[in-house]
Amino acid sequence: DPALIVHGHFEIDGGHDGARRLLTAAAPPTMIVTANNLMMMGMMRCIVQLGLRCPSEISVLSIDDVPWAEGFTPRLSAVAQPVREMGRRVVQLLADRIEQGAEKPAAQRLFQPQLRMRDSVGPPPR
Repeated sequence: DPALIVHGHFEIDGGHDGARRLLTAAAPPTMIVTANNLMMMGMMRCIVQLGLRCPSEISVLSIDDVPWAEGFTPRLSAVAQPVREMGRRVVQLLADRIEQGAEKPAAQRLFQPQLRMRDSVGPPPR
């Protein structure tokens, strides 16, 4: 449903404002997925301000994991991306392009993310 997609510009305030729009709607979602950790911080601030409980009233998940996700209450669920591997591969591809010239075709690589389920995702409220 396109109405459930809110653009937050990858910032704390964007996560907060987007969560407020979703959670105060006539039919709020039972789970929100943020595009990054800054947006997750804003979303969690909004959840607290609205007096909601996570995960019993709203589940949350962030794309991109960080070590401090374990320090939140509840511990934040996330999709971890292999950032170091991705960075190494990008540098290698760039070096290859520089060495072999622009005629080298562009390359596409897929990386396997990892779902890290912690405490911020639960069954939908009844």
